[in-house]
Amino acid sequence: MARGVSSTSEAAKVSEWADRGASGAVLKHLAWMQLRGLAPITVYHRVLCLRRLAAHLDVGLGDDLLMVDSADLEGWQDTLAGRSPASRHAIVVNMREFYAWAVRSKLLLETPTGGLVLPKLPHRLPRPISEADLQLAIASAPPRVRLMLVLAAFCGLRAMELAQLDREDVKETLATPLLIVRGKGDKERIVPLSSRVLLELRIHDLPQRGPVFPREDGQAGRCKPWTISHLCNEVLHDVGIPDTLHSLRHYFGTVMYSMSKDLLMVGATMGHSSPGTTAGYAAWSPAAAAAAVEALAGTAAAAVCPLRAVADGGEG
Repeated sequence: MARGVSSTSEAAKVSEWADRGASGAVLKHLAWMQLRGLAPITVYHRVLCLRRLAAHLDVGLGDDLLMVDSADLEGWQDTLAGRSPASRHAIVVNMREFYAWAVRSKLLLETPTGGLVLPKLPHRLPRPISEADLQLAIASAPPRVRLMLVLAAFCGLRAMELAQLDREDVKETLATPLLIVRGKGDKERIVPLSSRVLLELRIHDLPQRGPVFPREDGQAGRCKPWTISHLCNEVLHDVGIPDTLHSLRHYFGTVMYSMSKDLLMVGATMGHSSPGTTAGYAAWSPAAAAAAVEALAGTAAAAVCPLRAVADGGEG
């Protein structure tokens, strides 16, 4: 059983979804996801997709979804055409996972998802927040959100990793201060703490134990990942910055790579499962690219270009 997770707390999470209308097969599926130790954000996105499908078909969020056929799913997918490829990709993956589980659980003989088209994900470069905007955001944030922003920008933490961070994970008294971060798939990694982050941690009133970011709505437990995203994005947008919290993680990755040129180290520090993901941060180096392009302008061949254009009486 994962650290800090008890059967009682897991049961409470399942009953929470029951209170929100989930029942039957959907409730069993969510319980199965939690027993597997999948991240709360993964469970949240799964039930969100199932809720949207149920709303589209005007059925309940439970055993009614086992009556869905391929035509129902394909018709629903047609209504998603206006969404981004990443959003449509995530929806198809969630549908496939739910119905594959239903087949394995002998609730269905076959999956109705065979006709769903999995959109190809475009190759996207990192979109780091600018240095000036980052400074403005940190200076404008209230103390609690300020620490979230600092940990995202200078430790590369995702919203779900901020939510799962416990006081026991902050090892500021070691010879090399560090964080133990639980990322996707509950995989742990080590992130060194810079003097800048250590200062923020000392200023922030950390709890003696438990979540670094507990809930502030009067209920026990840790702050939800989506709440952390909302709090941080609200600060960014209130001061006119169009970026999101995740752009601070992109800032961390691009700066780390520009300073180290070590893809393996950057990937390990960011918790990437694929070197291909980290390679995107190597591609994001406009200053280096500008210097290289300018160097080309100094070659002998480039020197001929403006003279040739003048000799020809204009640009070709």
